[in-house]
Amino acid sequence: MENVPSKRGKQKLNHEGYFYVFDKFSADHSKKFWRCELKNECKARLHTTVDNDRVLMQMNQHSHGSVKLNMKL
Repeated sequence: MENVPSKRGKQKLNHEGYFYVFDKFSADHSKKFWRCELKNECKARLHTTVDNDRVLMQMNQHSHGSVKLNMKL
């Protein structure tokens, strides 16, 4: 799992080959909610911890294939 900056300054997370964009915090700010970057066509979501983005829950299956990272480190 890896945090990646988005072109629009939002937090982006790569988990198991899929990109998620930060959506919002839970009501008590104890979790982060993420949605698939293809939110118009895919219902996949993640819940992570606030401090280290450890995945707590994964909901729904992706309706598309995974994306390979093409980044130079």
